[in-house]
Amino acid sequence: MEPGSTTFRRPSTIKAAGVMPEFLICHRYEQNAGQENDALLLQLASASATGWSVDAALLRGPLNDFFGAAAANVELCVTENNSVHNNPHGLLF
Repeated sequence: MEPGSTTFRRPSTIKAAGVMPEFLICHRYEQNAGQENDALLLQLASASATGWSVDAALLRGPLNDFFGAAAANVELCVTENNSVHNNPHGLLF
């Protein structure tokens, strides 16, 4: 498997290879946020119904399914938080 290939990034493939990830990266792009405004982006990312906590739960679900209790040791990182007019690409493994 080539590092960076989409096949390598799937949790089932990673587990089958005997690899335990140290971290997962989340790129968060608000769709149609309407403007470049740091305060608005942070407000949207902090909202209880749609914010980072929701993203974290979506990432933790597959981790817990594939790696069990050891998944708690995987660090979740938000390395990009911005807006995009359309076709955002959200959670990345």
